[in-house]
Amino acid sequence: MAKNLPWFRLYAEIIDDEKIRLLAFEDRWHYIAILSMKGSGLLDSGDSKDLLMRKVSVKMGLASREVDEVARRLADVGLVDKDSLQPLAWNERQFKSDSSNERVKSYRERQKKQQVTTKKRECNVTVTVQDTDTDTDKPKKLLSSDDDAGSAKVKKNHLTTAQCQRIVDQYNERLSDELPAVQMLNKKRESAIRARYSEMVNTVGANGKTRFTNFDDGVIWFGRVFAKAKTKTHWMGENDQNWKANFDWLMTPSRFTELIEFVPPRKE
Repeated sequence: MAKNLPWFRLYAEIIDDEKIRLLAFEDRWHYIAILSMKGSGLLDSGDSKDLLMRKVSVKMGLASREVDEVARRLADVGLVDKDSLQPLAWNERQFKSDSSNERVKSYRERQKKQQVTTKKRECNVTVTVQDTDTDTDKPKKLLSSDDDAGSAKVKKNHLTTAQCQRIVDQYNERLSDELPAVQMLNKKRESAIRARYSEMVNTVGANGKTRFTNFDDGVIWFGRVFAKAKTKTHWMGENDQNWKANFDWLMTPSRFTELIEFVPPRKE
């Protein structure tokens, strides 16, 4: 964390801001993440654009092309600069006095004066008075690394809600034109996603290759698996009962295993 500005101002009115309300829920979080990177100094590090975007991709847990799309969407509503990701109107919302350097300097000056006064009163006995509101105190850890919605490195069986949503997005993208789309990500579905992810990460497929070792590659792998379901015509509704599969059914252990092991028929 950068020492110059480990926090930034976020105003309560953001919940009613028209620009924010024009964004999808995931992009609202992406915007907060960009503000955090601005506050930490990452966006002002002086890196080349290519290196900066690579760092941003790692921070947000997104592929480079996804970061470009996020930047485009946020720029469309006037929240960031598309090329640099710099938040617009940052200087109007943040203040120079927010910098810890200024407050620490002020604190030390007060402390020095207090020590001088104490020496006069206590015959050269120095007493250091604790300041209860300074940036020299060690900041409390608010979130663990596992709470980073975009982190590409996750514990084997722990995905955040945002990471579970990315896997749901793969299902919707590939199957919602044939099967019921997932409208809500609830605890039961998150549990199923985490279980299937835990079972598959770092495992070897029938071709002798590792399926995936990190979250970003896992998202791509799940997308390919969901795409295979389209070739199971019975699941797509071509049956006497007009029955169709859905996300919850596919994510059960037995059906997911069946889907993984299924070999689509070759096109003649």
